[in-house]
Amino acid sequence: MLIATLAMLALTACEKTPEPEPTGDTLGQNLLVLNEGVWGGNNASLTRIGADGVDPDWFSTVNHRGLGDVAQDLVLHNNHAYITVWGSGSLEAISLPDGHSTRVDLGKRGPRYMAIDGGKLYITCYNPHSVVRVDLATLEVEAECLLGGYNPEGIAAVDGRLYVASDNIADSNGLYRYDNLLYVVDEATFRVVDSIVVGVNPQKVLRVDDQTLVVNYLGQWNTTTYATEGEGSAVVDLATHTVRPTGQALTNMTVAGGTIYGYVRSYESQGPATRYVAIDPQTLDVSTILPGCTVDQPYAIDVSADRQHFYIASDGERIVDGDLYSYRPDGTLEGRSEVGMLPSKVVQY
Repeated sequence: MLIATLAMLALTACEKTPEPEPTGDTLGQNLLVLNEGVWGGNNASLTRIGADGVDPDWFSTVNHRGLGDVAQDLVLHNNHAYITVWGSGSLEAISLPDGHSTRVDLGKRGPRYMAIDGGKLYITCYNPHSVVRVDLATLEVEAECLLGGYNPEGIAAVDGRLYVASDNIADSNGLYRYDNLLYVVDEATFRVVDSIVVGVNPQKVLRVDDQTLVVNYLGQWNTTTYATEGEGSAVVDLATHTVRPTGQALTNMTVAGGTIYGYVRSYESQGPATRYVAIDPQTLDVSTILPGCTVDQPYAIDVSADRQHFYIASDGERIVDGDLYSYRPDGTLEGRSEVGMLPSKVVQY
């Protein structure tokens, strides 16, 4: 996500795009919004939205300290929210619903994305390129599985195995090299046992069901044409390791009810344009969704379990706080709330 963000900076306007007015005063569910913050700004935050109102910096309100520099991922498990903070090298274990947090110092590891399985928390890390295993009972790092020579990003856990995206790394001249693999890690031995070729610069890896993953890949940045090449997404069959491209260059995505939801962002002469889509992972049929949604620079997407609420977070042009919008399936706007800087993930609890 970081490389894509830096690449887009040169293409982004400095004035905030006009956004739709809300038609309601509530977003309808208890939500946590992870706000990434600006790299080096130490301004990551966690917003809570509930029936009692909105606290845009709920983490600081409860814990009397900031979340840190560049919040990367948020997962829920057993009445806790876990947050990795990449720049600060930390893991936050937040009890719900009170919001009190225990901070775990991960040093210079550079924690990224997380998956939970069997009472263990698995975190991809940049330094060294690895997955670490954390015991959720003690919050102690138990073991480390070393990967290859590229930075790992997204991770998913399915049936005793971890699937880890290997995306890119910069050389001594600041030029990027890109990988195209999902590493397969056996949880029992905590070793790499296989790999799957997907697309260039894979980012997010999401579990669809016991047999299926979806992965998006952001492609390679061409310094001559100032455009990305080879971006896309694919469905992976875990039994056969068959990889089926969806034909959609999903910038971001989520899964609900066995369907893949996401958005495709492109840049045209008039500015950015965004399509919101749903993909059937079995047939790869693609449907356009949210016809009334005019949020043209999204940074996150989530869908409620009943698929009646679609949450879209805007990026605030990367210079001001973003907004979270709630839409009905027909694209009717339900509500809007200002959240924090670069809202990157939305979860219901």
